Amino acid sequence: TLRADFYDRPLLYPEFGELVRARTVVVLPMTEPELERAIVGPAERVGLILEEGLAAAMIAEVRDQPGALPLLQYALTEMFERREEHRLTLRAYRESGGVAGALARRADELFTQQDESGQRAIRQLFLRLVAIGEGADDARRRIPQSELWTLGDRATMRAIIDLYGKYRLLTFDHDPIDRSPTVEVAHEALLRRWERLREWINDSREDVILQRRVALATREWLKQNRDDSFLVSGLRLQQYEQLLMSEHIALNEDEIAFIQASIAHRERLEAEEEARKAHEALLERRARQRLRAIALVLLIAAIVSGAFAVIAVNQSQIAEENAAIAARNEAEMRSVALAASAQRALADQDVELALSLALEANRSENSPIQAQRTLADAAYALGTIARLSGHNGPVYTVAISPKGDLGASGSTDGTVRLWALSTRAEVGRFQLGTTPYALDFSPDGTRLAVGGADNIVHIFDIETGEELLTFEDHAAPVWTVDYSPDGSRIVSGAADASLYIWDANSGELLLDLVWHFGAVYSAEFSPDGQQVVSGSGDWLVVLWDANSGELITEIDAHEDEVHDVTFSPDGQYILSASWDNTLILWNVATQRVEQQLLGHNDHVYDVAFHPNGQRAVSASEDNTLILWDIASGQPVTRLTGHGGAVRSVAYAPDGQSFISGAFDHDVRIWRARSGAEIAEYSILNNTIDAAVYSPDGTLAAVAASDGSIHLWDIVNNQRTAQLTGHGRAVTALAFSPDGRYLASGGADQQIIIWDVATQTALHTLSGHINTISGLAFNPSGEFLLSASLDATVKQWQVESGELLGTWTQHGAQVLDIAYMPDGQQAVSSAIDGNVIIWDTGKPSAFGEVKARFMAHNAAVFAVAISPNGQQIATGSRDGELKLWNAATREELLQLEGHLKAVTALAYHPNGQLLASASEDGAIIIWDLASQEAIRRYTGHNAAVRAVSFSPDGNTLLSSADDGTARLWYYHSLPDLIAWVTDNRYVRPLTCAEREQFRLEPLCE
Repeated sequence: TLRADFYDRPLLYPEFGELVRARTVVVLPMTEPELERAIVGPAERVGLILEEGLAAAMIAEVRDQPGALPLLQYALTEMFERREEHRLTLRAYRESGGVAGALARRADELFTQQDESGQRAIRQLFLRLVAIGEGADDARRRIPQSELWTLGDRATMRAIIDLYGKYRLLTFDHDPIDRSPTVEVAHEALLRRWERLREWINDSREDVILQRRVALATREWLKQNRDDSFLVSGLRLQQYEQLLMSEHIALNEDEIAFIQASIAHRERLEAEEEARKAHEALLERRARQRLRAIALVLLIAAIVSGAFAVIAVNQSQIAEENAAIAARNEAEMRSVALAASAQRALADQDVELALSLALEANRSENSPIQAQRTLADAAYALGTIARLSGHNGPVYTVAISPKGDLGASGSTDGTVRLWALSTRAEVGRFQLGTTPYALDFSPDGTRLAVGGADNIVHIFDIETGEELLTFEDHAAPVWTVDYSPDGSRIVSGAADASLYIWDANSGELLLDLVWHFGAVYSAEFSPDGQQVVSGSGDWLVVLWDANSGELITEIDAHEDEVHDVTFSPDGQYILSASWDNTLILWNVATQRVEQQLLGHNDHVYDVAFHPNGQRAVSASEDNTLILWDIASGQPVTRLTGHGGAVRSVAYAPDGQSFISGAFDHDVRIWRARSGAEIAEYSILNNTIDAAVYSPDGTLAAVAASDGSIHLWDIVNNQRTAQLTGHGRAVTALAFSPDGRYLASGGADQQIIIWDVATQTALHTLSGHINTISGLAFNPSGEFLLSASLDATVKQWQVESGELLGTWTQHGAQVLDIAYMPDGQQAVSSAIDGNVIIWDTGKPSAFGEVKARFMAHNAAVFAVAISPNGQQIATGSRDGELKLWNAATREELLQLEGHLKAVTALAYHPNGQLLASASEDGAIIIWDLASQEAIRRYTGHNAAVRAVSFSPDGNTLLSSADDGTARLWYYHSLPDLIAWVTDNRYVRPLTCAEREQFRLEPLCE
């Protein structure tokens, strides 16, 4: 025998599942005659007589009730204890309170037998075991037993649980995810008939609801190793604080620790804010003092002006200069203070406030480097690109067309609006006359399916706005619609638990999928169209055969309503979003939980996979969206900006952006990756050791570990060719100055010179006996230098491929090489920390050592020469980056910022900036005058191996062990401000914020 709610378990095992399918006998609920036999038969077998009418009374009470047999069993046990000799009587039945009353009476008797501490434990136990119904009946709630142990004395709680379990008022099981022991109330009737429990619930209802929120937030905080970003603040924390003093509900140790940590975090932030204000006040006082001093100087100058006219003129000029200096200093201090506030806002994931403050910090001329860097950090952070306003009510649903050019949104104002995502303008509107709850574009983008509160699925023509079809078989509001991948079918689900598959062109009802007993909030076809997944208010995720309508499996792990389900792009996984504040990642093949995603502080309404399947974004009642890393199940970042619950989210097909709709009436377009990143070139299952620009900046060569070289058209973001010739990984690349040739070197110890136009090999150069580590053409393109791990540098004649010389003076593995701009010298670096400057001016002197110096105490992975040839930059395994005078070899400065080895260096064409790449996955652009980092790019997920500026200096190229080459913006400050204006939503600061940050003009 097998309980119906466990029917899916054996289906996980194919052979056993086939036996179950073929040999199952379904046991239906018992009829009244069967119930009577179940009551009378066992009694008669032990010699008991039932008073006439007793069986009928009991049957009337349990008829049509779930769990009828357990209820009867309990009532008959109570009746047996109250028997009159061999008779079971109606009087005893009524005195016990009937079937449900017997449960309540026993529960209350056990309560009254306890001392004060035992009674407190019982109250807290049962309040934890009730799911408070918000607009619905209260229900049983299954919880981990571990949640109860620190509510008071553990031994007392253990004894109480055992006692109520002994009398079959509690049942025990294990959590389906982590197999930890659980407990729940055995019979729903106990919640309705035990008056004492009803009083506890009514007295504590608000506190219990709050405690549930605290418990979920605490669980997420603990899973994230008590990360401060998962603490609460503001009004919610004030509500949680009240629970610490509540007389009705007790918190366990973890929940108390969570609230106390949130309070401590709030106090720490308040202290920091006070310190910031005090510091800003000090800066203002100093500025005023300087101004008063300057005024005093001017006054003295005025007094003596009559006697010393010439001196007065000089003093006046000095005073003016001092006044200008003071004004600049004050402006700089204000800029730095605002930048610091913007950085704090970024740390708190309030990107919109950070961006607004960072722009204010860069209003003055010659903004400090800190302010410029902060603006770049805020501008390039994931955040809102644009805010689309126009709806007059909450936005329930959004969708993006297959081409990514159109967005659609549906609101309680009764409209569906179409938006051109490039111009952010409204380009169409459908007057539905009812609230649209669901939207989906057809795969060809010509139609839009709309599920409405009018119980109808509407099909609109996108171009004409004409309503083409309506599907009207649902008897309640339609919450979900989805086209099949080929566009031939539509699946829809509604609040009446109905789930239908339709012919998308004719409107014929093809399949009625019957299983759910709660509202179907979400349903979606698999990418191959063979399956459908659905999520419901009954807490279930169900997988269906889309062709036959047969149920494949039912998955039950959420603790509240499931509001969204979606397949990964490859169809291997399902993500479900629930009112229990969590998302769960399921493996479709095994139907097992892969990850539970914790981070939201309230109901999760919607989730969407990135087109590459590696990330997802979720929308929540907590007014935020969270971007998730699927592999780890961890949040990448939390996105704020909406002023109400976020109900819907959809990715653009290219994965560059997504849109969301919320109860604040807004639709927002969000950037899905760093704003600094222009494009990405990916080579699967490879690392990329080298990537270089062509001299005209239109092409990039990308070296793969499989031995191939990809030519990437940067302008059109497409591959133009793939060059093959190396037998192992390509480790070095260099374009000739005129762009005609490309030199490549690899782990196969070979160098190939390619004709770029014909994409053919001109020469294959052999001679090295280890991996090629660096290549460099001289400025005329006549010669090529190669560096190798065989401890040599070789010089080659390009046109003939002739080896002109082998230089062995390093005596250690050579790691990089570069020509001076005039071609008269070359610089190489080695694993022993040495740098050699070679003579490359006259053929008779080729290969002579001009200078040799110890640059680092570790391997020097990278060298770069400034455009004017006056500086040499070196980057080392120890993470150090140094600049040297090329003529004197004097160390000019040292830059610190990387956490691991510096692997590549590149000067900006203006010579004032230097880019460095590192094994820590970061790229930093340094302002050499101030020795400050002005940009930091962190999009790569592994060690960065190459970096170079475009010839015009406006972009940056990098490659890394994550198998990607990436193109990045480098904006000067004016260009960055203009880019922000065009590409980011900038929220106006509120009056309170202008006053807080002392930004004039203040509001009147």
